[in-house]
Amino acid sequence: MSFRIDSSIALSELPFPVALVDAGFEIKEHSDVFYSYFGFQDADKLPKNLKDLLGRIPDSLKDLKKRKSQLKEPIREFICYVSKKDELRWHKIVLYPDASRTGYFLYVEDVTQKKIAFDLSVQAEHTAKIGSWEVDLVNNKIYWSDMTKEIHEVTSDYVPNLEGGINFYKKGEHRDRIMELVSNTIENGGSFDEEFIIVTAKGNEKWVRSICSSEMVNGKATRLFGVFQDIDEPKRDSIKYQVLTDRMRVAVESSNIGIWDYDIVNNVLAWNDNMYNLYHVRKEDFSGEVEAWESTIHPDDRERSLKAVEEAIEGTKEFNTEFRIKTSDGSIRYIQGQGKVFRDEKGKAIRMIGANTDVSRIKKADNRLRQLLNTTEKQNQSLLNFAHIVSHNLRSNSSNLSMLTGMLLENTNPEKQQRFWK
Repeated sequence: MSFRIDSSIALSELPFPVALVDAGFEIKEHSDVFYSYFGFQDADKLPKNLKDLLGRIPDSLKDLKKRKSQLKEPIREFICYVSKKDELRWHKIVLYPDASRTGYFLYVEDVTQKKIAFDLSVQAEHTAKIGSWEVDLVNNKIYWSDMTKEIHEVTSDYVPNLEGGINFYKKGEHRDRIMELVSNTIENGGSFDEEFIIVTAKGNEKWVRSICSSEMVNGKATRLFGVFQDIDEPKRDSIKYQVLTDRMRVAVESSNIGIWDYDIVNNVLAWNDNMYNLYHVRKEDFSGEVEAWESTIHPDDRERSLKAVEEAIEGTKEFNTEFRIKTSDGSIRYIQGQGKVFRDEKGKAIRMIGANTDVSRIKKADNRLRQLLNTTEKQNQSLLNFAHIVSHNLRSNSSNLSMLTGMLLENTNPEKQQRFWK
C-alpha cells in the first residue's frame, strides 16, 4: 500500500524529488522522479539507503538515530554530490517530520547554479571590497555583512546599532553629511550614493562609498538597505593624481605651453586652451582635424614638419622639431613641437600626445645675438687690419733709423758724420 500525502495525492505522484525515510535513512517510499533526479535509469540497481545514494550522511542528520522524540522543526542541509555523469552538484536537503511518526519526508533541490552564483558574489565582494548592510526601522535592528564588518575593522561578532554606525564617520563634515542624508531618507524616502571618511575601530581613517536605498510602507520608511565599499586606495590615488594634475595645469598655463592630443585612428586633433592662444585660432573655427593644423604652418616649413610627424608615427624618429606658423593677423611665430606616439599591443600607432611652445622671442633674441656677433666679427677684422698697417709702418721707420744709426757708427770721421745731419 503506497503512502499518501493526503486522501487524494500519493507520494509517488508528486512531480518533484521527495522520499519517505526512517530514522536509519532507509528509503521506504519515493516519488517517481526521485531516482531519475539523481541520474538513475529504470534498469539500474537503485540504492535503498540515503548513505548509498549520497555517499555520506550529513552531520546534522546523524543524530536522528539517537533521538527519542521526533523532530518538531525541519532540518536543512547543503551537500556536495558527484552525479552518475561525474558532475559536481550541490543540493539542498530538507527533512520534515512525518505527522504519522513513521519517518521523515526528504525533499531534495538542486542548488548548483545558486551555489555558483553565491560563490562568485562572495568572491566579487571580497575582490571589490563591497559589503552589504540593512537597517530595520520597525524593530530598530541593524545587519552588517562580514565584509562591512571587515571594512570597519570590528570583530565578526560585533553587533552594530544605528548610533554606533553613524559614529564611525569622521567627526565634522563627513559625520554631519551622513546624518543629514540618513535623516532625509528616513523622512522622505529616496536614496543616496556618496563618499565619506570613516575612522575604523582600530583608529584608521579610510575612504568609503556608501549607497543607500529606502523601503516605504504607507508613506513611512520601514527599512534602509544598501552597500558599503572600501575605496580608500583608489580614492587616495585619485586625490594625489588630482593634486599633480592641478600643479601641471598651473605650470602649463603659466608657461604658455600648448598641449595637443592626436587620435591617429580617427584623425581627430584635440587642443587645450593654450594651443588656441598660440595659433590665434578660435575654438569654433577649429575643425579638430590634423589638416586644420597643417594649414597654419608656414609654406616653407610645411613639408618638413609633416615629414617629422610621419617619421614619428612610423617609429623611425622622435617628434622634436621647430617650425613657423602664420597666424590669422598675418604675424609669423616660431613654434617648438615635441610629441610621443602611443601604440597598441601589435605596435600600431594609435595616439600621439605632445606640446607646442612659442619660441619666437628666443628666436628673435638668437637672431639679434647672431647679428651682434657678425658685427663684432667685422669690427674685430677691421681692427686687425689697422694693426697690420700700423705694425708695417712702424717696422719701416724702425728699419730706416737702424740703417742710419749703423752708418753713423761706421764713419767716425767728424766731417763725414756732419754730412748725415745736413
